[in-house]
Amino acid sequence: GFFYFFFFLFVRMRSPGFVCLFLVLLLVLGVSADSYMDTLFCGKENCYKVLGLKRDDANAAQIKKNYRNLSLEWHPDRNQSEQAKKEWLRLSNAYEILSNETRREEYHDFLDHPENWARGGVYAAQAEVGVVILGLLSVATALHYLNMRLNHNRFVQRIKENSQFKESVARLVVAEKAADPKEAEKKLLEEIEFPKDARKPRVLDLLPFQIIKLPYIIGKFCFDQIRWQVRYTWLKKEYTAEDEIIAIQMAMRLSEAQWEQVPETEREEMIERQVWDDQKREEYLREKTIEQNRKGGGMRKRVNRMKKNYVPPPVMEGDM
Repeated sequence: GFFYFFFFLFVRMRSPGFVCLFLVLLLVLGVSADSYMDTLFCGKENCYKVLGLKRDDANAAQIKKNYRNLSLEWHPDRNQSEQAKKEWLRLSNAYEILSNETRREEYHDFLDHPENWARGGVYAAQAEVGVVILGLLSVATALHYLNMRLNHNRFVQRIKENSQFKESVARLVVAEKAADPKEAEKKLLEEIEFPKDARKPRVLDLLPFQIIKLPYIIGKFCFDQIRWQVRYTWLKKEYTAEDEIIAIQMAMRLSEAQWEQVPETEREEMIERQVWDDQKREEYLREKTIEQNRKGGGMRKRVNRMKKNYVPPPVMEGDM
């Protein structure tokens, strides 16, 4: 379960910061649970072994007999060593647990079902597991929402810093289609189609709803990977027109939104030159680098800058 959950976090959210925070939270809770378990009954030791017994063979008389025999050796009145005090406490604690029928039954349940005792005892633990899961989910949802909101705000800020966007704002104000720059910005932003990882958070985008979709997401991902492997790696078939674009996006490490920003002439050239092939891609990039260097910028740098600073095309007042 945790494998698929973290697969979802990395693949779907693409947010290392969010994932790290969630992992730290899980680690803290796990350490707390382990520390709590060490305080129950005989801690990490087996109470039966402390008294030199085996669980299957021990009865009330045998427990009492072994305790008395060990007490003769380790009782502080008979043994003045520092070790004797610690050993006496171990023996007394184990005997107190095993000599009491109720506590002995609880200890047996602890040995057989330790997961039920991770928090506060056998009955309380079962209820608290749900509380812990709900708490984790609530915290993770809050972090997920804040992360999406932060991505959206950063994206909007980059749009506002775009020179074409600023010109569009000014034109709307001059044409009296907006009372002030803020209203103009609002109108323009409403017309922009944001990429999935930068759009304003919606209820259906939150973690609980995404988890519900997780089986479908994993199933589709696996199906696509298998189809691609069989069709193009094993059978060596030609790419379909749609898969040519996907192959180029993977080869150039471009998201769908970043691919849409590439000028149409360049997209057509990449498809025509089959840049999904390693050798052809290197040749293409080398030629473009030489060409762009003459103009003052390398192709690789241009692609990287485009991926980092992608913004959707600004909406002009004539498009509204």
